[in-house]
Amino acid sequence: MSRDQDHCNVGSSFNHRILNCEVFSFEWHFPLFYQVLKRDIPWETYMTTKLITGTCLQLLRRYDNRSESHRASLLDDDGPAYIRVFVSILRDIFKEETVEYVLALIDEMLTANPKRAKLFHDKSLANEDTYEPFLS
Repeated sequence: MSRDQDHCNVGSSFNHRILNCEVFSFEWHFPLFYQVLKRDIPWETYMTTKLITGTCLQLLRRYDNRSESHRASLLDDDGPAYIRVFVSILRDIFKEETVEYVLALIDEMLTANPKRAKLFHDKSLANEDTYEPFLS
């Protein structure tokens, strides 16, 4: 059994890269977590190269570098859209800095309110495999 498989407990807390995998938890690297969230991600470049859509860019601009209360409001209003954006980025962009950043955003979102895990099960996402990027 690999280290990843050995330390994964599906179904517990959604605080560790969605599947409670301690290997991916930012809790182990608390200072690193905040360094990751301070990164300036080139979202416009990703749109120019068609790795994200214009709609994704708009949602990211509304969400990125905002206060926790502002993000909470956005997630309350249109959470599934943000989940779709995050999953899309994890599926289509492989730059390590960007992947770490999006995982940190998700970790932060779920740590602030673990009930947000239900957003990954929203009916509007029924035709999308929202877990695939976390399992590959």
